[in-house]
Amino acid sequence: GDGSTFLAKSRLVKFLHKEAGFDVLAFESGLFDCTYAWDEIKRSGNYAKEIKKAIFPMWVNSNECFELVNYLQSTLKTKNPIELSGFDPQLTGYESCQLLIDEFFKHKLNFLSQGEKNLIVKIVCLDDEVKSGKDKTYNNTVLDKVILSLDSLTKIDTKYEYWKLVIEGVKFNYNGYLAMKFNQVDHNDAELINARDLQMGKNLVWLVKNKYRNRKIIVWAASFHVFRRSGELRTENEKLQFINGVNKKTITMGDILFDSIGKRMYSVGFTQQKGFSWNIQEQRNEEIPESSEFSIENILNNTGKDFTFIDLRDENNPVWLKEEFPSLMRSRAELKGKWSNVTDGIFYIKEM
Repeated sequence: GDGSTFLAKSRLVKFLHKEAGFDVLAFESGLFDCTYAWDEIKRSGNYAKEIKKAIFPMWVNSNECFELVNYLQSTLKTKNPIELSGFDPQLTGYESCQLLIDEFFKHKLNFLSQGEKNLIVKIVCLDDEVKSGKDKTYNNTVLDKVILSLDSLTKIDTKYEYWKLVIEGVKFNYNGYLAMKFNQVDHNDAELINARDLQMGKNLVWLVKNKYRNRKIIVWAASFHVFRRSGELRTENEKLQFINGVNKKTITMGDILFDSIGKRMYSVGFTQQKGFSWNIQEQRNEEIPESSEFSIENILNNTGKDFTFIDLRDENNPVWLKEEFPSLMRSRAELKGKWSNVTDGIFYIKEM
C-alpha cells in the first residue's frame, strides 16, 4: 500500500541490476510459483504476463510497479536478464495446486503408493476431505514420509532439495489452514507468526547457498520479514504493550538469513514523514500517523530534504544513530530501539 516506496524500490532494482551486478529478484511470493513462472518467462518471453500470475497481486499489480515490470521485460533481451524467484512456502499464483501436482508427479516417486499419491493431491489443493482435519495425524505422517524420502534422494540428485522445500511448504500451508480453522488463533502470537518466517528463511538460505550461489540477489518483501532482532524494539504506548512481549519471541526471515550469512546480507527499511498508505486488510486509505519529536522521521523532516538515505553501518555516523531512537519503519505505531541492530539502511521519503 506504500506507492512511493514501490517507486523507490523499483528504481533500486534498476540500479542494482545495471550498476552492481544483481541478476536475481526474489519476491515475498511462492517458491514454487516463481520458479515455475521463470521457466514460463524463458519459454514465452512474456515477463509481465507470467510474473502477475505467480506473485501476490499487492506487489506488482499497482501502477507504481508498471515501469518495474517493463524494465524486467527489457532485461530479457540483454546478456544479463533478471531472473524471477520467490521464497514463500505459500502458493501465491493462479491454479498453483494443480500445476504443483503436475510438476511434482513428473518425477519418479516410487516410495509412494497410489493411495498416498491421491492423498498428496488432496492436501496440496486443500480438498474438502482434508480440510475436515479428522485425519491430521495420518496426513502429516504421509507428508513427513515424502519429505524424508526427498531428503534421501538429494544425495543422488540435488534437484530434490528444491522439491523437499516445496513439500515442506505444502505441510506448512496444510497445518496453517487447520490452525486458522479449528483453533482460536491469536494473531499476535509470535509462534504462529514465526512458522512462516522460519520456512521463508530456510528457503532463502537455500537460494543463497545453493541455487544462486555466487550470484547477487535482490529481495523484495515486507520490512517485518527482512528486519532482524525484533526484541530490540518496543513501544512506549500503554495500550500497545503486548507488542513488546511479541517482539521478544519473534524470529523473522531476516534473523534466519543474518545468522547464516551475516553481513553479506544488507536490509533497507523504508519510512516517511507524512501522507497516506493503503490498508490491504481493511481496504481503505490510512493517514500516516504524526511522528514524535525525537523520531528519525521528524529529525530527517527538519533537514528540509524530500529524500534521505542513511547507512547504519557507517562507522562515522553520529553516536545517536548507534543508540536507541523511535521510528515508524516497522509498524503504524512508533517503536523505539537500537535500529542499527535491526536493519542496515534507512530510506526516508518525506511524503508517502
